[in-house]
Amino acid sequence: MLAMILQIELLPSRQAAYLPLAARFKARLEQQSGSTCAERWQVDEHRQVQAAGRQQILANYRRRAAQGLRDDGMHEPPANSRCAHVQGLSR
Repeated sequence: MLAMILQIELLPSRQAAYLPLAARFKARLEQQSGSTCAERWQVDEHRQVQAAGRQQILANYRRRAAQGLRDDGMHEPPANSRCAHVQGLSR
């Protein structure tokens, strides 16, 4: 599993300009099924929004690509804590 993490710092006076752009991007992401391929966002509109963000809206940003090291859930605890989960269920 791969994840993209975007951490942004807005210019204080530009938050109102950023929120509609973020809402539009979020709506597009919610329409995607599963993963979002980077190539889908390499279109002119996305590049224009990126440029505007760097020039007019953001004070700073950091983008991270991360690989999942662990994948577990409520019904499938990680191997190193299976004993605690099993003991907790038997009480």
